[in-house]
Amino acid sequence: MEYFKRKCINIVVIVLGLIMALVPFVIAPVCPAMANGMYMSCHYSALLAMYCGIAVAIIAFVGMFLNNKMFGILINILNLAIALAVILIPNKILKIQIGVMKNGMPKFMGYCMKDTMHCIANHTFVITTTISAIIAILSLGSLIYILMKKEK
Repeated sequence: MEYFKRKCINIVVIVLGLIMALVPFVIAPVCPAMANGMYMSCHYSALLAMYCGIAVAIIAFVGMFLNNKMFGILINILNLAIALAVILIPNKILKIQIGVMKNGMPKFMGYCMKDTMHCIANHTFVITTTISAIIAILSLGSLIYILMKKEK
């Protein structure tokens, strides 16, 4: 029964990771390139969410085949950290500079400022933040379960 529970959480995390990878460019696309070929900051946040979703899915997939307690702890910590990055970086809680604007001010990863932009109108980062929060909660719960579980 315990084996099935662990695999079930991994399967849910794999599905959520794949959905998170599809959201920014397929399900709720972010803003396209501007006329000059440059991208707005939401594009880079979308790339982060996509790559993090793929990473979460791969890590959870690998976790399905490992039965070692230390690997279980490591996999859940990695997925928790990745999920937190997807929550903190696009929402500019943790700022990552991606360039400099024309006025000399730094340009950070995030989403656009206007309500008419695709990333806000499609709720791209609301969806990725929600999915990341679910992944973080599942990973934290699994981590606590592994740490509290007694060795046989």
